[in-house]
Amino acid sequence: MKTGNSRKIIGTALCLCAAAIVGCNDESDFEGITGTTSGIGFEVTLKGGEGAVAQTRSTLGTTAFEGGTFDSGNLCLRTTVTENKENPFTAAKSRATTLTVSSLSTFSVYAYAYSSEESWNNSPETNLYIEEGTVTQNGSLWAFDPARYWPSTDYRLAFFAYAPTSLGDVADGSLEVSLDVTSNLPQIAYTVPSSYDEQKDLVVATVTDQTKSESSVSLEFNHILTAVQLKCGSVPEGTISSISFSGIQGQGTYDLAKGSWTLESETTTYEIEGTFTATDNTKILTGNYTLMLLPQRLGEDAAITVTYTPDGGEEKTLKANLRQTDLTDNEQEWEPGKIVTYIFSQEE
Repeated sequence: MKTGNSRKIIGTALCLCAAAIVGCNDESDFEGITGTTSGIGFEVTLKGGEGAVAQTRSTLGTTAFEGGTFDSGNLCLRTTVTENKENPFTAAKSRATTLTVSSLSTFSVYAYAYSSEESWNNSPETNLYIEEGTVTQNGSLWAFDPARYWPSTDYRLAFFAYAPTSLGDVADGSLEVSLDVTSNLPQIAYTVPSSYDEQKDLVVATVTDQTKSESSVSLEFNHILTAVQLKCGSVPEGTISSISFSGIQGQGTYDLAKGSWTLESETTTYEIEGTFTATDNTKILTGNYTLMLLPQRLGEDAAITVTYTPDGGEEKTLKANLRQTDLTDNEQEWEPGKIVTYIFSQEE
């Protein structure tokens, strides 16, 4: 796709056409072509979808915990990675850890119009046709509110969708969508809230080269964050009172057209405090305790710290580097759309 100043406005005719059709529901005149006005609707799915098989990457080596020596053995950190295949558009949750298809009732859309004789990747001129339009669900139908209509078949549309549309009332963190000053295409500037219960799952969808149709436009949403979880393997029974992930990048900008993140270099720490019972094969940070963090290549300082008290013993602070010792630098990554599960366990 061309960038720079290549995304130009097609002309006043399309702009006037777009303005005219917002308020009508029967017929309109598009560039001299009279036709029935068709409202734009969507069919929403999630990549992987319900019923899809989650692909699991094998456990990737071990990293020893500093201070993790007990009479029963040494504690270490293992890692598994699975696909995040939850559907952001089912059953509502108190916080949108991993969104599901009815836990979200709205999303926002940017649409760009260009000549039907061109493809999105080759079109030298496009017009911002819909700016941050709101799409809501009514039964099985997803449609703009207020309604938005197709231009004539002389034009194609490219759609860029994202959800949620805001973080709501949070102590810190931010989600702001704007148009890039160079390309005029949408981008999401995101700062991850420090508190796990204010972190959201972000999903996006892109579809291009769409023409006027009575059928719904298919939007396949993708998770663009990494879900981070912790569970116990084989451990001495005890209590965990805090878990923190440090040396983690927490600010970045997502380009909806390119489908990629650009992260700020500054790092931060995400901490969860509570009382968690540590026994064999116990889930500690899952469900509503899941962290939703930015995909990134883990740096040398990326670490997990666990405050752990074995039954009948003294409290210990255990720390392990998140970089796995037997992986290459390119493999030391949290990937978008994945669930990274760290396993707190004794060495085998």
